[in-house]
Amino acid sequence: MKKNIILLDRDGNMLEYILKHTTHHLVVLVCEMHEKVTSLCKEYNERIGHVIDYERLLDIQHVESIDYQIIAKMKYAQIDIETMLHRIMLDNPLAKDIYHQHLSFFIEIFRNNQIDLMISAEANLTSPNHHIPFSLCTFLGIPCYSMEGYHYHAIALLNHNSPQQFSCIPYTPSTTCAKAEEIIFYKLETSITPEKKNLKRLIKDLVSKCGGEMLSQFCVCLSKLNFQQDRLGITYSYWDKLYYFWKYKQLKRFYQKHSIHPNLQEKYIYYSVHFEPEAAIIGKTLLESQITIIKMLSKALPKGWKLYVKEHPHQFILNNEIMHYFINNLAFFKNTNFYREIMKLENVTMVSLDISSKDLMQNAQAVATLGGTISLESAFYNVPAILFNPLPTVYAHLEHTLHVQSYEDLKEVIQKIQDFPLKDQKINIDKINSYLADPRDSNFYRNLFKTIEDHSKTIKPTGETL
Repeated sequence: MKKNIILLDRDGNMLEYILKHTTHHLVVLVCEMHEKVTSLCKEYNERIGHVIDYERLLDIQHVESIDYQIIAKMKYAQIDIETMLHRIMLDNPLAKDIYHQHLSFFIEIFRNNQIDLMISAEANLTSPNHHIPFSLCTFLGIPCYSMEGYHYHAIALLNHNSPQQFSCIPYTPSTTCAKAEEIIFYKLETSITPEKKNLKRLIKDLVSKCGGEMLSQFCVCLSKLNFQQDRLGITYSYWDKLYYFWKYKQLKRFYQKHSIHPNLQEKYIYYSVHFEPEAAIIGKTLLESQITIIKMLSKALPKGWKLYVKEHPHQFILNNEIMHYFINNLAFFKNTNFYREIMKLENVTMVSLDISSKDLMQNAQAVATLGGTISLESAFYNVPAILFNPLPTVYAHLEHTLHVQSYEDLKEVIQKIQDFPLKDQKINIDKINSYLADPRDSNFYRNLFKTIEDHSKTIKPTGETL
């Protein structure tokens, strides 16, 4: 049956499947305009309504559908999107304008078209061209789904229509199953591997080896005599980024100076600090303040227990080809005041980066997190995981996870942990395998759409209108 779809797909693989194996009409396509996507858009032009370039936020200029009532109902989305936009700029008036331009555009799309389905080939990145259509779909009761990736080896399909029951939807059986064990203790990729190396690439690799991506970008800017750069269509100065790089180096030195090697024989809970700024926090949880979470844990600890806090290992390895854009405006999201607040708490210790997270986990009474992969890694060691994200994740299907939605919940969870019998039993992490699919499987997209089509029939419109 032909459906009207909003599709968010930057690499073009899902786009290719839909155009070649279904008759669906794409009312809006959000994509990156590389060769594959451009070719598909040209070939199937009659089945695509509006094309939005993900990398050009300022292309959307639309005020004709501004509506104060909808603005009021969407305020929660506005806060998340403006926070995300601060990753690339600290221009608050422009961030607000970008939000409202996209809101007006999508209001018109929803008013003038019957939208049957929305699908994202990746997680909700909280960008305006992701978060606004997601929010409008859940508001109206239109089936909407995103694919949550786990280090290129596994994909979980998430249903956004019930945000308080952010449940994973099992895939139909495929010939190749993703394994939970493949997504723990993963190796981070920090460079792009070209198909073949030419002289330009060899020079870039040499420069990057000497001074990382910041030196590589400096050389490019110098060669062009232009130090203006671009991120998602927003212009910024290399010199501004260099300033935040200096602040980033200061942040690392401060943490190294004030973190210690703790006593792993004490009773403690291990809080694994989340990387910031990252979509795992922005727009993905109700309580986004990690300082608040740490203070809650500190106050709820039993007498004699400690809270060991360790920074995310990726926070201080940003000067590379893959992660350098996180340096932009970094101090807005995490600065020395973050650590100073932690240091005020008597029963809290900042742990040296030299201490293995595996050692911290194995000896902890529990780990605490918003819901990162440490939730699964702790299960590997039979250690309880306190999750401060009330929205269930794929990890919630394991019996060691304990969700917290209030301070009273936290006190009850910690009381439970004192007698938690997990150390005496083996947690079967393979229980979540049925929720994971391998994107390399030849049947991946066929199984994906079968699952989506079956589940979308259970979603009922809310009765709301725009």
